[in-house]
Amino acid sequence: MHYAIQVDSATTDYLQLTARKKSLKHVLLLVEQGTVLLKLGKHEYAATAQQALWIPFQCLHALTIFPQTRLTRIEFSARLRHDFPAQAGFVTLSPLCRAVLNRLSDTTPQMPVHAHLLGVLTDEVCQFAPELHDNPLTHLLKQWQVQCPQPVEGLSPEVHLILLLREAQKKMQSGVAAAHIAEQLFDGQLAQLHQLRQSLLGVGDTMR
Repeated sequence: MHYAIQVDSATTDYLQLTARKKSLKHVLLLVEQGTVLLKLGKHEYAATAQQALWIPFQCLHALTIFPQTRLTRIEFSARLRHDFPAQAGFVTLSPLCRAVLNRLSDTTPQMPVHAHLLGVLTDEVCQFAPELHDNPLTHLLKQWQVQCPQPVEGLSPEVHLILLLREAQKKMQSGVAAAHIAEQLFDGQLAQLHQLRQSLLGVGDTMR
């Protein structure tokens, strides 16, 4: 059954890359642990533990969700007649909003209190004032160049490898040979590329 408001919490085992597309719903993302990158136009913003992002209906965006990220995702149907924020960005959750989310994790849609909690949550969301701003990781991401993907001072090796692998996946999906991608991004180390795809994406060595 599909509900007007859906709440889901999960931990990602592998790196998740979504295509650039328009959101079909209003979405609130709460990063419990780990990292999520939100791309809007040419700019990318990093959300880390205990930060929240708002993605409105019809917002053109892409997400990069790091491995072992615990994420609570709340989706609000576009059919709901509420004055949801029209701008994407970081939002601050009030203590009441966090308390409602915690309580929702212990309820099911069949419980009478569930609908009341969703009503309070919706009222809270309508008060959001999303903002786009740079945090330290976002600032470092801006210094990382696709054309010359070298390590950036201050950027962790893990994030650097994830950015490299993301570019590799884009090229593979465009039909570029794995050996050529390894030459461009991994100093010719094809084995390293395959190892990263297996460990971070959970895919086998199907491309040579």
